[in-house]
Amino acid sequence: MYEFTCKVIIDGEEDIIKTFAFSVIEAIDNLVQMSIVEDVFSLTRDNPKKTWDFKGNFKLLRNLRDEVEDESLIIKELDNGSKKDKDSNKIH
Repeated sequence: MYEFTCKVIIDGEEDIIKTFAFSVIEAIDNLVQMSIVEDVFSLTRDNPKKTWDFKGNFKLLRNLRDEVEDESLIIKELDNGSKKDKDSNKIH
């Protein structure tokens, strides 16, 4: 599991928060589930160091996630993505 430092918007102000995840996709999903987060600028995996600029539509992601009725489908996909990357020896 990796630690991610995330540059986000909370209460209309830029802020930094941390989340823990097996992949950057899972880290974004964590942020989507945090109701206080209004938008995302970037995510940085602390070790090994790598930064991703977030260019997506955060509100759309949140709305789409809210429409998924079976949470286990999301968890399964996140888990499959982590396993695929581990099998390929790629760090995501």
